[in-house]
Amino acid sequence: MRFLAILLGIWVGMGQVCATPGQGHVDRDSLGLELTHAKSETEKAVLINGSTTQLPDHALLSALGLSWEAHKLIQDSLNLQGSGAAYNYWSVVLMLQNKYAYALEAALQAKDLLLKDKDERELSRTYINLGEIYKLKGEYGNAMEYQSQALRLCKQINDTIGMSLSYNNIGDIYSINKSYKLALENYRQALQLAQLVNNRFSNISNYADIARVWQTIGKTAEALDYYLAALELGQKQGNTDKTSEVQSYVAELYAVRDEPQKALGYLELAIALASGSKNLHNQMMVYYQAAVVYIRLGRDYQAINMAQKSIDMAKSAGNKSVVRDASQLLFELYLKRKDLEQTSFFQNQFALYRDSLLVEARKQDFAQKETLFELDLEKRENELLRKDKELREAKLEQSSYLILAVASILVSLCVIFWFLYQQNRQEHRNNAHLLELNQELINSKDEIKVLNDNLEQRITERTDELWLAVETLTTRNLELQEFSYILSHNIRLPISQMTGLINLCRMDSANSPVSPEMLDHLEKASGDLNQVVGDLNETLIVRRKVEHFAEFTSIPEILAQVLRLLNDEIVHTRAKVDCYFTGGETINAVKCYIDSIIYNLISNAIKYRSPKRRATVTFRTERTGGWLCLVVTDNGLGIDLANIDPYKIFGLYQRMHTHVEGKGLGLYMVKAQVEAMKGRIEVRSELDEGSEFRVYLPFLPE
Repeated sequence: MRFLAILLGIWVGMGQVCATPGQGHVDRDSLGLELTHAKSETEKAVLINGSTTQLPDHALLSALGLSWEAHKLIQDSLNLQGSGAAYNYWSVVLMLQNKYAYALEAALQAKDLLLKDKDERELSRTYINLGEIYKLKGEYGNAMEYQSQALRLCKQINDTIGMSLSYNNIGDIYSINKSYKLALENYRQALQLAQLVNNRFSNISNYADIARVWQTIGKTAEALDYYLAALELGQKQGNTDKTSEVQSYVAELYAVRDEPQKALGYLELAIALASGSKNLHNQMMVYYQAAVVYIRLGRDYQAINMAQKSIDMAKSAGNKSVVRDASQLLFELYLKRKDLEQTSFFQNQFALYRDSLLVEARKQDFAQKETLFELDLEKRENELLRKDKELREAKLEQSSYLILAVASILVSLCVIFWFLYQQNRQEHRNNAHLLELNQELINSKDEIKVLNDNLEQRITERTDELWLAVETLTTRNLELQEFSYILSHNIRLPISQMTGLINLCRMDSANSPVSPEMLDHLEKASGDLNQVVGDLNETLIVRRKVEHFAEFTSIPEILAQVLRLLNDEIVHTRAKVDCYFTGGETINAVKCYIDSIIYNLISNAIKYRSPKRRATVTFRTERTGGWLCLVVTDNGLGIDLANIDPYKIFGLYQRMHTHVEGKGLGLYMVKAQVEAMKGRIEVRSELDEGSEFRVYLPFLPE
């Protein structure tokens, strides 16, 4: 615990490094030079208090002297920023001197000043300091409250060292109250944070604290691991004081485990290190711990020697609690040896120091209560004065606001009254005019209503007629555009040929009869014209409404009929045709259209086969949502879709390949028939790999 108090002093000291155990003085020349450059009394106080944290534990009297100098400077600079930090330094030194009442008073002063300055970092240190003081006084509720506040504030400002110290102090409080599980959790948090910033001082203390908890609850193996880790760190950084103290705990642990040789080994190392230390507190604690271990090992003579040494040092240091505890050990040892004289002496000494500590504790508690009462009384008086001043100022301000508000209200009322008067006069004039207008409106209302009703009915009827005419004209216009294109491009050629042949006949009729060759040409032109007219007739038939021609049709039967029609071509080309009906075998559609669609798609797949491989055609059905899809896939020539106009695929008299016979009418008819049945057709193709045509038709179950 005392080691953590020193750590707190070092941390409060703005990161100044604690001196080694052999260093018993402060470089006053260097301190004097810094004081000459200080810009304020508060800055001087901070420098002096920072010097106190460089003193080792056994030089607390020197630290107290330096801090008193700083405290006198603080009295002259209470209103200067930074005096809160100086008060905090002062409270740390008082705490190390066991002057808890005065330490608490200084820390509370520091808190009030730092809250005004809004110095969050220094305020978090003060909260930790207050928690430590309350813990040492045994007021664990207040201690936990301040440590929790310190932890929250350190998290806000991301102060890792401060968080580590807060977690360690919270662990101490839980350990003292025998909540060992919570104590371990907080010690581990403290250790983890200390390791993040490589704070070796805190690491040693955290390892030792965790080990003490494990030892208390009987987990000696776990305790030993943490003790050894603390020893390793202490030896690496050369901290002989903490190392010797931990070695004495390890010796006690081995004594409890009934391993006397190891216990004696660690105990001798601890005594040897403590003997060479100038830290009186460390020597005293190690010797006392050694006496406890020797008693466990049954070595009463060595126990008496160590206990006596610890009593001598405790008297020199003024530590009455160690004198009391060591006297109790010697009383029990001499009672065991039946040395009545020594037994009586140490019994009386134990009772004397026990009663003295109780009296001091009561005095300290009374002094603290008296101090706190005075502070509370002063705060209450100041608070009453502040509230009285605020009340007078509030009343004065309220009176000013009231006068201003009354004046504003009077002016506003005057303006409102004048405005209302003018508005009232205008409303009278407007009302008279409105009455005249209203009478005129009443007279014409019935006439307008009758006209309006008739007009709405006529407009509705006329609008319906116009929309119907627009839709009819739009449809007719589209049909006329398509037929004009066909007539202008497809009928012109056979007519031109026939006209030319007739002219030739007229020219040659006088000299010679019509030749057979000319008649053949005329017959061919006439046949072409007849074919174009027939094609136009078919397209017209397809575009008629076909809903009343739909029926449930068997797809396998239609496919079988198509394959019979194409049998010669399939045998001749050695084509392979596969059929699958996974999506369904019947569809509600126009049977002749389904027949034509399947025939054209399979016929084209065979016709435009690739010479590089045997033709393979696959027909299958699929279900996709509310659609039945007819899919025809081949491995033929394929189409370069990326470089071709989509119209050329399904357009009238459009062809992709000209090396085989065809008119360019098949896919056009397929698309027209599919759309007439409210479906759609899609094509997927790669050049020299094949094509896939997908016909989507509405699916209606039987």
